[in-house]
Amino acid sequence: MGLEKLGYLTGLTHDMGKAARDFQSRVCGETDRRVNHSSAGMRWLLEKGRAGKSSKYLAAQMAALAVGCHHGCRCDMISPLGHESWRDHISSEGAKKHYEESVRRFFAEVLPEAEALELLDEAAEETKALHQSLKRFDADPAQREFARGFVQRLLFGALVDADWTDTACFMDGQPLPERESDTARAALWTELAARAEAYIGALPERHPIDALRRELSGRCRDAGKGAKPGVYRLCLPTGAGKTYAGLRFCLQAARSVNARHIFYFAPYKSITSQNAGRIRETLGSEYVLEHHSDFIADTGAEEQLYLARSSRWEGAPVVCTTMAQLLDTLFAAPRQNVRRLAALPGSVLLFDEIQALPLRHTYLFNLAVNTLAELFGCVVVLCTATQPALGGLKHPLRLSDGCDIIPDYPLLFEKLKRVRCDASRCRGGAVSIPELAELVSGLSDEHRSVLTVMNTKSGAVRLYDELKERLGGDVRIFCLTTRLCPRHRSELLCEIQALLDDGRSRVVCVSTQLIEAGVDMDFDCALRSLAGIVNAVQTAGRCHRHGGGGNGVLYLVKADEDLSYLPELDEARIAADDLLCIMPQDTDWLGISAADRYYELFYNRSFCKSEMEYPARGAEGCRVRLADLLTENEQGVKALAANGNVPPGYLLRQAFGTAEGIFESVPDNGISVLVPYGEGRELITQLLSGETAPQLFHTLQAYTVQLGHGELKRLGGAVYTTLDGAVNVLRENYYDGHGTGVVFDPLPLEDMFQ
Repeated sequence: MGLEKLGYLTGLTHDMGKAARDFQSRVCGETDRRVNHSSAGMRWLLEKGRAGKSSKYLAAQMAALAVGCHHGCRCDMISPLGHESWRDHISSEGAKKHYEESVRRFFAEVLPEAEALELLDEAAEETKALHQSLKRFDADPAQREFARGFVQRLLFGALVDADWTDTACFMDGQPLPERESDTARAALWTELAARAEAYIGALPERHPIDALRRELSGRCRDAGKGAKPGVYRLCLPTGAGKTYAGLRFCLQAARSVNARHIFYFAPYKSITSQNAGRIRETLGSEYVLEHHSDFIADTGAEEQLYLARSSRWEGAPVVCTTMAQLLDTLFAAPRQNVRRLAALPGSVLLFDEIQALPLRHTYLFNLAVNTLAELFGCVVVLCTATQPALGGLKHPLRLSDGCDIIPDYPLLFEKLKRVRCDASRCRGGAVSIPELAELVSGLSDEHRSVLTVMNTKSGAVRLYDELKERLGGDVRIFCLTTRLCPRHRSELLCEIQALLDDGRSRVVCVSTQLIEAGVDMDFDCALRSLAGIVNAVQTAGRCHRHGGGGNGVLYLVKADEDLSYLPELDEARIAADDLLCIMPQDTDWLGISAADRYYELFYNRSFCKSEMEYPARGAEGCRVRLADLLTENEQGVKALAANGNVPPGYLLRQAFGTAEGIFESVPDNGISVLVPYGEGRELITQLLSGETAPQLFHTLQAYTVQLGHGELKRLGGAVYTTLDGAVNVLRENYYDGHGTGVVFDPLPLEDMFQ
């Protein structure tokens, strides 16, 4: 980033307050009294920086905010109510009491003040150069101010990570970690690229489509050679082999820029786990770090190594993690998140199934990715069959020239077209669940395997129950929702896959949209309850995936489902309904033009425009927009002026603390409940007997279901608490291990153990 002097200055001054005698007494064990040690450096930097030019004050602001907050979260420069909360850090009685003594002793015993002032001047030259770099965003002031604040978050994260790492190494008697040389890293990427070529080249061609997949994968590999930092798109039809194609591009891009890491981000833990396994098989387990809450490391030394690596995203060249983990790293307040930020600059970032990015995160994602690509030297790849139109928004994604890795992708969609879409049943009123069951039952008579995707858990369960009454005993029926714990879901997916591969059994699977992205299954026929057109495309990707047996059919049906509590999905359904009305009946609803037109309608809906701003409530109930708080902060600046103060010029003005305290990568949709499924029964017994080992809690995550507050209320006494109310447990007869998971009416004993 060219901010070496600024980083050095921040590191030197962050513990200036420890020079006070009272703090030294605490260090020596003479007292337990806490002493404010972070405000002294913050105050000194601001006082010395304010006397200089704007570039010097910016350097002082950036360093001071990191120093003053390094044991907490970033504070607001200007709050939404116009309060400059950073001043509280340096004006409290505890901060004032030791300031003069801390400064005097620090410069007497650590380094002369003249050297620190010279370092501040050098840091000012760096921020002056940074200001010049930010001019590329002058046409978009919001992007420019976001990038400036994001650079400060990187500085803050680097300080937190350095402080924690240094302390851990000191306490453990270990040397500080050393970053590998550029030469060693270049050699590693060459080796990993060769491993990938050998592994992928040896894969057998088992399906008619495999030859084309191999060709596309090779084109992606060639496109990665000579890649430069920027934002690229990999748009390939579902089932075209995006995992290997994307990996080959990323490995060559990593060689081109000598990247620090390759990151693979997916929207769901299941996809992350599935594709991390493929990448491990391709490159070797020692080169891949898989990081998400469902991943369980071995106990002992292996577990400690995993925790050390995952807390910093260091120690492995390839990191496979979830979009939620990334979003927390970019925007959330807790310091354990911001530590990982320093691993991103100079890396290759692949975002799989980017169409699953929630509306609420869209603007913030665009602003961050633009900064990562244009200031932090990242190569960014957006991978999906249905590329969202992120470049045409209020805060647009800045795509690189020649951004499409496969430029002729529209032709590929025609060439790889394996499924046609029948939307005729969407033109009337809503179809009831019994009517839908009758339709699925008829399709099951015609096809060996049928997939039906519903919008809601309740809709899926109701349809499953109806089908059990209608279909004969020779049909295997499955229901996949988040009312199943992760282990149960995983086992059912494996069972379904085995039945589909075997080809002798008739299979009907009813699922929510959790099956739509990244699940490599191949059904003969599919039906989708109307939502967004992109949802239809994703469901179609689970039908005739490998191109065998003629053309598949996806039926779109306007099912009778209440989406009022799922507003984003409801808006998607309205946009799709509008699309079906305004475009000709012979439109290819799974084609590129339909998806592009759908996104145009969807993003222009008033709800969507508002939601992308990330609206929320701040202090004292005031309404805020995170996209404003982290950019120009117009709300805070106006409030500051109304309070009689003069707003600063182009310097830091964001409400960092408010925004980062509000931000959620995953909405709080309910309560975690342990369920008695399989091994989970024994683990719950261990927990109730008093065992509280961290490994036990980690293993129990595979037997946990997230229930909404309404669902929890319906269950009533079926959920009880343990460990002083910290853990919720579902009673034995409220989990159907042979059906839909959590149920709201108790099961008969014979059904539980059959």
